[in-house]
Amino acid sequence: MEEFQCDLLEHFYCASCRKADPSLVTTWRTRCSNGIQHPFPDYAEACWRAALPPLSKYCSKECGIEAMERKITPYVQAKSGLQIPRGNAGNESLGFIALPRNTAVKSEMSKLWKSVQDARKRDGVVVDAQATKENGKGSGVSVVSATSSPAAEFSRLTQTYTNLTQEFNSLTRDSQFATRDLEFILARGRLAKLAIAWSEKQENLARCCFDSRLLLEGREWEEWVTGEGKAVLEGGLDAPTAPASSNLAGGSGPNANEGRSGTPGDGEEEEFVLDIEADSPWCDGRRKCERHFGWQKLCMAEYELNKGTKELALQRTMQKKNDVQNRMDSTQALLENLELQPQGSDMN
Repeated sequence: MEEFQCDLLEHFYCASCRKADPSLVTTWRTRCSNGIQHPFPDYAEACWRAALPPLSKYCSKECGIEAMERKITPYVQAKSGLQIPRGNAGNESLGFIALPRNTAVKSEMSKLWKSVQDARKRDGVVVDAQATKENGKGSGVSVVSATSSPAAEFSRLTQTYTNLTQEFNSLTRDSQFATRDLEFILARGRLAKLAIAWSEKQENLARCCFDSRLLLEGREWEEWVTGEGKAVLEGGLDAPTAPASSNLAGGSGPNANEGRSGTPGDGEEEEFVLDIEADSPWCDGRRKCERHFGWQKLCMAEYELNKGTKELALQRTMQKKNDVQNRMDSTQALLENLELQPQGSDMN
């Protein structure tokens, strides 16, 4: 791997880890579309930064502008009659000839923008059925004649309903998986918030308190959330979030005198105190730990991004599912109407 490609690496697992747990897979971020569209996408000069889906397929506003300018450059150059010698083309390392911003170029760009700013994606293509029959052999356009028999129409609608049913079942599975993934993302956010709240307690202000369980991935994270982590996530700060290395106030250990709710024997309830040891998931480093400095903001930012991405994906899946359901209902109504038609209507 080249050094300029490292930004695309999200989670890396070595061969030993993947062999021990096959569910662990090395994952990559989506590359900026400007780098993919570059005339030399494998060169270091192309953009190798990660895109920002679902907000954008580019890594930044600058890359988006550069990609669009690369697309419209040949059109604007031809319309404006601009001739640029290759030796004076400007920054050719971008993969295109940088146009000078003279009056002719600005005028053509303005005309191009006015012609496309209100454009919408087409909903369909209208074709002449008779012309398609005569001249459309091999055109790939499927046309159903208005004079087709009810039996043929019934067969076509039945096949359409079968395809829609398969698509609906596939979308149902996708929505179930997306909902399950979202639940684990929300659980990670809950653990991050608990860790942040714990680090802000008075007795922990001098400690890092990063929870290493936030690094769990794949099957390990799912097993922890559905197992021992359930009590932690549901119990909040009152739950014993550390393993057996925790003790009660008044016990032994270097942190035994921290967090007392009262003096021994005064009848008050003793408070749970974390005694951080080697097997604890909490980092016992100083507040500005070199390994985990700023982990609170990073964890919450990652949680919000993952949560928003998964919610948007789930919303789109549910919209597709509803659209398919509506098409299934319409197709089923047509099938019922055809079944009610008298058999004599098929005579021609």
